[in-house]
Amino acid sequence: MTGCDYVFHIAGNTDTAADVHQPSLDLTQNTIGTLNVVQCMIANGIKRVAFASSGDVYGDAPILPTPEEAPFPHI
Repeated sequence: MTGCDYVFHIAGNTDTAADVHQPSLDLTQNTIGTLNVVQCMIANGIKRVAFASSGDVYGDAPILPTPEEAPFPHI
């Protein structure tokens, strides 16, 4: 990360169905992974991060593969 002004953090586990059975996977990939990114930013003096959420926040699509005109899922 040396010489960077920004970090785009888009990594993480998005398999929410498996999370119930393997919560340590989320802890390792999402929480500890993000901690590693932040610690590396601090070590390199980087002050800005863009954090992207996943599509999981919208719920499960009723149609797979999901066409553009599919209704918005309701949780």
